[in-house]
Amino acid sequence: MKTTKYGLRSKKSGKLIGFSTEGNSEDCEGVSVTYSLLENAVSPWLVDFPEHAEYVRLNSTDWYNADYKTPINPYESDELEVVRVEQIIEPVKVKIPTAEEYLKLSYLNKDLKYYDPKHYEYCMKNISRMAIYSFYDLIELIGKD
Repeated sequence: MKTTKYGLRSKKSGKLIGFSTEGNSEDCEGVSVTYSLLENAVSPWLVDFPEHAEYVRLNSTDWYNADYKTPINPYESDELEVVRVEQIIEPVKVKIPTAEEYLKLSYLNKDLKYYDPKHYEYCMKNISRMAIYSFYDLIELIGKD
């Protein structure tokens, strides 16, 4: 499945513009959450048609009315450009080790810093009482850090 969205990009850095949110007080007569454009945000600001993105590139909304569709835009219009963002969604087959496989790979591999057969034996005897490995343990194991 492929979807097309539109957003804004910084001409200087080439980074996609995202957004941040800030809650407003309960006695605020505007929106309950204020949205602002932000270059180094976690989530990109994306909309369904390019004219929408162009409107936001050229206009900023006051904080008390700034929602997702019309956020605060702290940038000069010539600093940004409208871009098309295509998202492709398709299944990916992925297999990660079970807790038992992880312990074997970690503690019985002489090339890794955790090589320790005795600790492996201890872990296997107590596996039902132990927590599973963490995401960060997996990243280190597969070398994606």
